[in-house]
Amino acid sequence: MASPRMLALRNGQTWYLSTIPAPPDTPRRWSACVLASVREVPLSVGEVFAKAAIDGRCKAILVIAPNSEAVHDHVDSLVESQGATDVLTTFHTGTEGLSDALSLLDARIGGDGPVYAFSDPPEFLEAGLREMGLLE
Repeated sequence: MASPRMLALRNGQTWYLSTIPAPPDTPRRWSACVLASVREVPLSVGEVFAKAAIDGRCKAILVIAPNSEAVHDHVDSLVESQGATDVLTTFHTGTEGLSDALSLLDARIGGDGPVYAFSDPPEFLEAGLREMGLLE
């Protein structure tokens, strides 16, 4: 999956599902940016998401990974050190981690607007969306 794949959710949200671990460096504003992986994520990947939030391009960052708490804490410290205190960050792990995060996104935790979602492997997030009946 070289470029983001657009998914329409039943709640009206549009998701851009990508294997590129960084929201595009464009003026586009995302209601949420999701960093999801079945493997541990390098802290440097979290830094790219933090920069997008600091630049005002992500209202919320949700991290789903085995080391999500460490990545979240790193992102949180970067965001807060730059004064972007209005950015919401969450971390999710374990057997319910994916469904917990998807439930928050379904409730529009970041408000209205599109969602940028990095998924490793690509089918990880989409399978969770299908399992929860969130896709149209």
